[in-house]
Amino acid sequence: MSQSFPVNANWAEENLKTIRSLMEQAQVYRRAMAALAIQVGTMGVVAAGFEEATGWIGPSYFAAYWLGVAVVSALTALILVRRQALKSDEEFWSPPTRRVAQAMLPMLATGLGLGLFELLQEPEARDSIRLTSFWLILYG
Repeated sequence: MSQSFPVNANWAEENLKTIRSLMEQAQVYRRAMAALAIQVGTMGVVAAGFEEATGWIGPSYFAAYWLGVAVVSALTALILVRRQALKSDEEFWSPPTRRVAQAMLPMLATGLGLGLFELLQEPEARDSIRLTSFWLILYG
C-alpha cells in the first residue's frame, strides 16, 4: 500500500531557495571566520614558541601567561570582527553573533574561572598539567 503525501507544486522550489540562501550566508561567515582563526591561531603558536624558546614560563606562571595570551587574543578577535562588520556595513552585534557568543560564554567563563582559581593557589601547589587538561576539555 502506498501512502500519498500532499504535494505542493512550489515545495521543491521553496526548499531550493532556502538551501541556496543558507549556503550564501554560510559562505559569508566562513570568509569572516577564516581571518579570525588564522590570527588567533598564529598568536597562540607565537606565544607557545616564545615560551619554549625562553623557558621563562614555569608551572607557577603558566596560568597567568596563558590567561594573558587569551585576553590579548580575545581583544584582537573583537577588533577584527568589528572592523569586518564596519567594512561590510553590517551591525556588529547581529543575531548570529549573539548566538555564537551565548553558545561560547559558558565554556569561556568556566575556563577563565579555573585559570583564576589556579592563580589563587600557592605557587608550589599550582598544576599546569591539570589546568591544561581542563582547558582542553572546555575548548578542544
